[in-house]
Amino acid sequence: MDESEKQREHYDRTRKPRYEEFFNNPEFLRGVSIPMEYFRPNRIILEKISAVCSNNFDGEKILDLGCGEGGWSCYLASLGAEVVSLDISEMNLKITQLKAQRNSLTNVHTVLGDCTNTCLERESFDIILGIALIHHLTVNQEQRLYQEVFDLLKHGGCAFFMESLQNSPTLDFIRTLVPIFQKVEPRPSKLSKSWKKFKANDIHPSRPNTTRHYREMLRRLPFARVELEEIGIFSRLDRLIENKQLRRWIHDIDYTIKPFIPFNSKLCRNIIITLWK
Repeated sequence: MDESEKQREHYDRTRKPRYEEFFNNPEFLRGVSIPMEYFRPNRIILEKISAVCSNNFDGEKILDLGCGEGGWSCYLASLGAEVVSLDISEMNLKITQLKAQRNSLTNVHTVLGDCTNTCLERESFDIILGIALIHHLTVNQEQRLYQEVFDLLKHGGCAFFMESLQNSPTLDFIRTLVPIFQKVEPRPSKLSKSWKKFKANDIHPSRPNTTRHYREMLRRLPFARVELEEIGIFSRLDRLIENKQLRRWIHDIDYTIKPFIPFNSKLCRNIIITLWK
């Protein structure tokens, strides 16, 4: 079983109970908003997309690669865009479809497929979005992804990706010592007995997730312009806090003070990648 098949099996299996829970409760999935609105990188990406559209999404054709449960797809569709939601998992797409139906969004179109070979019409999208997608790919798959994105974008179109960073091996080691108890995809501490089992079942390929890696790979591609923005230092604390308003406050303070923190590139939690054709 290759990496893609492992991930498809994992998400179909883990999302099935969620889909059944959502399906059996008519009140679930009603209402759309920017996913994790407190999360500063998401708000930055929305600002960037809005600027490209001049705050008018009507008629914009957007491709949401690795759409997951459709949060971004449905939100952008609610603003008026025509959205194609592509994912490797059938269960993720079922949740996306259910969310679109319950919010009367007829402009969300789901596609089961591979982000590196979508079989979609060339030069047909104004904007392409990939949130927490690349770290699911091997480096070879990542290279094919960028070429696919280039081919799918219209001239003058742009793509936005947001990924987690691992620029500091020391910080990454410390991070793994802290357990995450969130409901979806929790993570045990590296010091716990369950760590070995967690790692054995980890579906993510072993690959570099550093600013240097992205910079070196992207400079060899034919995009007209590439922008990399590192973000998030103290906002790592948000995973230990339940209150969303407090989470937002941490993110906003973090963003404000980042330029004044020495060696902030080594400390940053996320990177926003913008590719212009």
